[in-house]
Amino acid sequence: MSVHNYVQSPEKQGIREQLRAARAGVGPSDTTPEDRLAAIGRRCSSAEIAEAIAILDGLSAERAALPAWDGDSADDIATAQTAWMAILGHAPRACLPAIAAGLASPSSDTRRWLTPSLEMQGPAALPALRAARDAEIDANTRKFMTEAVGRLEAAAS
Repeated sequence: MSVHNYVQSPEKQGIREQLRAARAGVGPSDTTPEDRLAAIGRRCSSAEIAEAIAILDGLSAERAALPAWDGDSADDIATAQTAWMAILGHAPRACLPAIAAGLASPSSDTRRWLTPSLEMQGPAALPALRAARDAEIDANTRKFMTEAVGRLEAAAS
């Protein structure tokens, strides 16, 4: 089944179903092709952005609950987080406030994953990233945000 041959039109499917459809023909250990993730992102609404952020929160909680020895599960979760990050990064610019709202997540892991999504939105994300960076209490996440802000500022100048 091609990513374009949905049972329903993509706009009528939930974001989870769109990702399942996009994975058609992709092996279980293979990543979802970037162009398919981008297509999902371009169709996102603010409600779907909120759903994706909730999914990232759930994945972050799963990852935090893993025993240290379970690297395979941690890798699987990171692969899923990468896919959701890419989807959000390709969302329409009008959804930037919805993505930025996720920076209020109680999970520093989710906030880290949202940082590259916002960075993919370009310089328009700078105000949200600066504010989040300045308020960030987790040192690793703050460093991650600081680096993203630096790259966006350099690209804007």
